[in-house]
Amino acid sequence: MSVNIWGVVEYRPSPTGREWARQWFAERNRRLRRAAIEFSAVHQQSYVKCEERATERVKKENASGWITRKLLKPTANEAVLRSIWGVGREGDVPPVSPRRGSPDDLSPFAGAYHDSWRQTDPDGNIYYDCFGESYLTGLEIDLINWHVPWKAIEGSESGRASAGECTLWKAIGKDWRELFAELRRLGEKYGPENARVFVWFDR
Repeated sequence: MSVNIWGVVEYRPSPTGREWARQWFAERNRRLRRAAIEFSAVHQQSYVKCEERATERVKKENASGWITRKLLKPTANEAVLRSIWGVGREGDVPPVSPRRGSPDDLSPFAGAYHDSWRQTDPDGNIYYDCFGESYLTGLEIDLINWHVPWKAIEGSESGRASAGECTLWKAIGKDWRELFAELRRLGEKYGPENARVFVWFDR
């Protein structure tokens, strides 16, 4: 059974007084509408229901300072799963970020998106129908040795794509290379500790 990666890219502008606050709330309103539309598309729920979910989360939380830039397309890239997040079969190198949990200061939109996996059992207990929450900052991504050899598992999708042994940077695929490049750009603008990708997994 394949494992899918879900998540968001976030960034945190440096606080600079009233102008920063104005920009943050303007961005919040734009992201609220966009997040509701994307929730609706991914989970096939009505826009109104998704908007209510996102709005509820915004009202409950204080401004964390983090802004959701984009939602990740769900993928099942085995090199990314094994070598970066430590999910699935054991990788050839220790995973970079194995199950660190959710950040304490998620943006309201990232929190609302993750809450889409929240379920309630017959006894009224709340649980999440996902696992392995973790994250990486732009600073940590720059510390990864992307040139380490990565031997793909025979018969896997990434194995067919990479034809055996290659570097980790090649094995993660174009979409993830572009994502990490975007994190670097955000890090250059706002500081590498103020850009991150937050992920979780489902089957």
